[in-house]
Amino acid sequence: MYCFRNLMFFEFYRLTFPIADVFRKFTDSTPAHLARVVHEQISGKLNIYTPRMQKELVSGIEKFIGDCKERKVIRNIQVMLSRIIAKPVANVILGEDDLLDFFIGESEADAIDDKLLNHLFGVLYLIVFASISTTSRALSFALFDYGGRPELWNELYEEQLKIHNESNGYLNSEDVNKKKMINLDCFLKESFRHSSDIGRDVYLYMKDTAFNNKFFGETSNDFQPKRHITSYTNGKIIYSPATKVDRSFITFGGGKHACPELKVVKIVPIKMSSFKIPPIGGVFLLLKFY
Repeated sequence: MYCFRNLMFFEFYRLTFPIADVFRKFTDSTPAHLARVVHEQISGKLNIYTPRMQKELVSGIEKFIGDCKERKVIRNIQVMLSRIIAKPVANVILGEDDLLDFFIGESEADAIDDKLLNHLFGVLYLIVFASISTTSRALSFALFDYGGRPELWNELYEEQLKIHNESNGYLNSEDVNKKKMINLDCFLKESFRHSSDIGRDVYLYMKDTAFNNKFFGETSNDFQPKRHITSYTNGKIIYSPATKVDRSFITFGGGKHACPELKVVKIVPIKMSSFKIPPIGGVFLLLKFY
């Protein structure tokens, strides 16, 4: 059943965006193979990558957003986020302990020739392209979901401000991975749940799980981050993090394992916690700094 589900997912993904076909002239690696590589070589090393990603994210935010002492209009939020996210993604894939050495070793090539160079270009470009695209898309939806729901602003803002102050503005892997971001985590999970692709096949199958009353009750179509939190009378709190992939939630990164770039999506709102985002129609997003 596991193999069948994964094959079906990658088949629908290929129909939605045939990226492997575009790069077939360079490499014969499949999306399923690359997903396994990313899971084994990146997801398992996020404690190493978190400081590097954070440094590059801060640099990108300062470069493309700045201090914004005056009101600033960003007319295409996904383009801007793609530029911010590009450097940390590239730094993980082409940096210390990077994927380049892994793919060279995997090839078992005796010499570096045009065939190997084409293969390396193909697999690395595929991963970079997919990572930036999915991460910026998910974060764009999350920012609009946040901007359009002022009733959530204070709770999310205060949680991030507390974490920011406790860490002196510098997050470590424990801050990102441990249960310190419950409200943000559940908000992002709910945003991902409501951000399925538009393609008919993908939409129909995602809707059957993401908006299933069996999993989420009669309010399955409502945006309710708290649905992922269970509070007990003894004060104990259990929640389902956005990294937890199960039968009712496979939206971010797809397949059996959640995309490691989710960590980027969790870090960015904290690094941008010094401003609030009011809703501005649907034409452009206005970032208003205080």
